[in-house]
Amino acid sequence: MKKPQIAFLVVFITVAGMSLLIGSIEQNLGKPGVIVGEGLIKGLESEVLRTNCVILPENVGFFKGLDQPVSEKVTEWLPPDTTFGFKNYFDENTDFQALTQVVLMGKDRTSIHKPEYCLYGAGFKIEKIEQKSIQMLLPTPYTLPVTRIHVTLNQKQTDGSVRKTSGYYYYWFISEDQITASHKERIMLMVRDLLKSRVLKRWAYVSFLAVAQPGVEDALDAKMIELIQQSVPQFQLTPPPEHLRISRSHKN
Repeated sequence: MKKPQIAFLVVFITVAGMSLLIGSIEQNLGKPGVIVGEGLIKGLESEVLRTNCVILPENVGFFKGLDQPVSEKVTEWLPPDTTFGFKNYFDENTDFQALTQVVLMGKDRTSIHKPEYCLYGAGFKIEKIEQKSIQMLLPTPYTLPVTRIHVTLNQKQTDGSVRKTSGYYYYWFISEDQITASHKERIMLMVRDLLKSRVLKRWAYVSFLAVAQPGVEDALDAKMIELIQQSVPQFQLTPPPEHLRISRSHKN
């Protein structure tokens, strides 16, 4: 057996064993780290798919939020106890727009998967993946750990030409008391907490996606960071852990 096959087999057995172990433990569901309430998630034909959602702000500074319809396949594919939040944010003074999504798991932990799968499925090409941090001011100064993926997309136009766009996909995960930008670390934390306290943390997967013409990536990235800094404190509840906080003396 070749080394890649052995590595795959080891990973498969480990994941399968972990799933069986988790499934055998009596679980108490944790609290969400994002705001949840009554709200409609609608499909592409304006049909109602969910009657509760993650509450994303309507307007954030110069950014205006519009509800984003969701394909019915998305809600059918994910577990029924998954809670969503979808909005498109526009800067009324520029051409900037960004899709903001929050996927909140319930008792079924399969609501959240590796973020790269979403991008591949939508036709994006991943150019670079980086671990970054964003300086947040509210509810207290702290560093928000994020993963930033540089993506490109080639779209065929009606006239047969190809339109290339370039942009960024930011994501991170949050529970009632933890924040991480790593999918692998989220899984390890979830298993650790379940084994230690029998509490299945209700993790949420937060993402921001924006694209534009190639050559304006720096300006696009700056607008995305501005949107994240202004919008996240309005729907994210989890206080930053001590190691992420910035003391006022250090900040000054």
